[in-house]
Amino acid sequence: MENKIEKLRQELYVLIQSNKLTDRNVILKSQQLQKEINNFMKENLNVKSL
Repeated sequence: MENKIEKLRQELYVLIQSNKLTDRNVILKSQQLQKEINNFMKENLNVKSL
């Protein structure tokens, strides 16, 4: 899961660095990243609560 998050962060960074970002690209990638982070947090909290 952490690898997925890191990969998405890198993809977003590359989009920004290469100036190939449209608002749509950035929004989609950011939403994807946020979703992964939220899923990761939920899993972590579930594990800790057990």
